Amino acid sequence: METACNCATQPLIYVAPLGAAAPDPTGIPALCRDERQAQQWRQAGWTVVTPAEISAHKGACLDAGQALALEQDPRALLSQLHGLCRSAGLSLRVCVPNASNETLLLHLMSGEGEGGDAPFAQCPSRRLFTHATLERMMGEAGFTCCQTQDVQAQPVAEHNSFLATGSTLYRGLSYYHGLVDSHSQVRLLCRTYRAEEAAAPSTPAPQGDAPFLSIVMRTVGNRVEAMREALLCLAAQDDDSFELLVMVHNPKPGRLEAVQALIEEFPASLREKISVHTVRGGNRSTPLNAGFAAARGEYIVALDDDDLVFANWVQVFHQAAAETPGAVLHSYSVAQTWSQQERKDRTLLAATSNFNSIFAHDFNWASQFQVNRCPLMTNAFPRDAFQRFPFRFDEKLNTVEDWDYLMHVASLVGITSLDSVTAIYRLWSNAENSSSLHTEEEWADNLHYVQKKLRQVPVLLPPGALIPDTDPTDEQKADIELFGMKNGQYSTALKRNPDQVELKNNKWYLSFTKLSSLHLRGQVRLDPSNTGHYRLRQLHVTAKMTNGNQREYTLRNVGSNGLRGKEHLLFLCDDPQLYIRLPEGELAELHVVYQLAWGVSVKDVAKHFLPLTGLVAVSAVRGLAHALLRKLRPQESEEQ
Repeated sequence: METACNCATQPLIYVAPLGAAAPDPTGIPALCRDERQAQQWRQAGWTVVTPAEISAHKGACLDAGQALALEQDPRALLSQLHGLCRSAGLSLRVCVPNASNETLLLHLMSGEGEGGDAPFAQCPSRRLFTHATLERMMGEAGFTCCQTQDVQAQPVAEHNSFLATGSTLYRGLSYYHGLVDSHSQVRLLCRTYRAEEAAAPSTPAPQGDAPFLSIVMRTVGNRVEAMREALLCLAAQDDDSFELLVMVHNPKPGRLEAVQALIEEFPASLREKISVHTVRGGNRSTPLNAGFAAARGEYIVALDDDDLVFANWVQVFHQAAAETPGAVLHSYSVAQTWSQQERKDRTLLAATSNFNSIFAHDFNWASQFQVNRCPLMTNAFPRDAFQRFPFRFDEKLNTVEDWDYLMHVASLVGITSLDSVTAIYRLWSNAENSSSLHTEEEWADNLHYVQKKLRQVPVLLPPGALIPDTDPTDEQKADIELFGMKNGQYSTALKRNPDQVELKNNKWYLSFTKLSSLHLRGQVRLDPSNTGHYRLRQLHVTAKMTNGNQREYTLRNVGSNGLRGKEHLLFLCDDPQLYIRLPEGELAELHVVYQLAWGVSVKDVAKHFLPLTGLVAVSAVRGLAHALLRKLRPQESEEQ
């Protein structure tokens, strides 16, 4: 029977809760489901309708708001009302307090109870409903919402810091709550429903045991050789609790078949973990979102089809998840330059450099907001964060989409750094990659777009994120490294961490002893830390040689990749370095003292860059003048 869906124009019948003492409100007919109670109410003069009499009220609207909130078994009530609505063409109105109302929750958090204007103060309830739970229950009972008349919470002036709209505490809590509930400002959930034909309960398809890690690999199918090496890495994992979702994006003819043929080369132990998905449309963010949505693992990580991971990759994430569940997990990687060489029968891939440790350090909040130092495959995300929050890989971005997603998720659930190198980030010198496919202007525009987004959201920072501990940690000590030279290059084989490290009166005291076994000659490099954005001052270095020679150094006679000031070195970028030219002989000991001033002001930058700009301009003008002079008076110019 056709059902109207506007309770404002339909006769209203109040559904009385079982055991109610009297109809409420008393001015309208009450549906009483207890025959004995119905007789008592009629004798008292109230208008009562029983289920057997409901057919005489076709087209009416049942108001079940209070009954649904107060009855012990609301599903049984809805099942009964569904039959009545279907048989008599009735609609059903529901109005229940929103248990997820922001004002209610913040009052409870502040320790003051629910507050006088909170929904439960005006409408008592035995069962708690939110928008999601109400719609799920009504849908399961066969009802479809056809009209929404939710009652919004009215803003009131509050001095409670939890509810005062000007407080940072309120703005943060309101933002986080709004991420998971779009109805957080609703006080009462008031909806009208139509009874549809009840669908048979669906039984979810068996999923099997979910793995710990879901690996999402996006590909367009054009890098088969590189992908073969990536799959080989996965076949060799120490921990096999993973699935691999290969997302083939907008494949050209033959490429999907090439990917499938490649997978068939591997043993069944790996093939059974792989599912291949075709993704149409969108940009490079689209297959990531599709893969994350299809993932079944507790954690999800993305692996590009040309990246390499070590055998400990899954294992490191798995162990860390047990210690810090729910946080983003960040491992280390090294960078390495590779080249692609075409042969008659195949493509050869070859490493052309040593490892670079630029990505082998902890997540740093201060520098990470400026530039991404965490390659995609080094970050494992909790699947719950993707399912629960609205954050996605931004499909407006063709680059830095991984940085954007990482910063939004990490700022909410936190991030744990894992002191383990698990991957190689391949830098292609002559093969197609994101750097070659997109212009510098596009990279810069995307960078500014992401930074603008990040400026608009509150950020939860862990203890010590902005104010580091004054005592050197083991991680800080490990960041201080001394490198010797071999064949004209600084070599990791000649690397040492200090034997003694002390931080006293804001000065670092380092001692490298027993260096004679390394046979260090000529020049050494000292890395004071992995990250930049600081000034190094009051440097004093003592180099002692095995032949008795000794030399002292200050800021004036050491080299550096920083900007030199009058009394300091300014390091704006990561990987700061000092270069020390040694006296004759082999280095036996190196003792270093310096002070670090973290943070760089606009004044610091201007002080260094403005004079540099002027020098460049003067040098250019002077060069032009000399060139002109040589043309006009060549002989005189040569004599000068």
